[in-house]
Amino acid sequence: MTRQDVINNIVASYGYCDIPLEWLEDLINSCREKGFSYQAAYNRIRLEIGAATGTREVFTVAETAEALGVSRDKVLKAAKRLNQEAEAAGEGPDRYYKKIDPDTIHRFVIQPGKL
Repeated sequence: MTRQDVINNIVASYGYCDIPLEWLEDLINSCREKGFSYQAAYNRIRLEIGAATGTREVFTVAETAEALGVSRDKVLKAAKRLNQEAEAAGEGPDRYYKKIDPDTIHRFVIQPGKL
């Protein structure tokens, strides 16, 4: 993923949010200065947009690990702990993390330059 891919994907997915390009560029720069890849920056920006708009973003374990700069194992342990805490508080066992059947996931491949 390139810098322009990040911008294009965010604008295509979240353009309805009227995201200022300057804010997006600043966030990309901040992520890159911290050593994040463009893919990790993209996921961090999705997380920020979700928090700002009150929407629930869905991330894979791998995306979460990369965005947070931690191991997949650490993400899985945290997910289990958070779900146990949520369940104990009466919020449901998959309040934060939900296991998805891989057979229900649809993936789309868009060739470079076709967006």
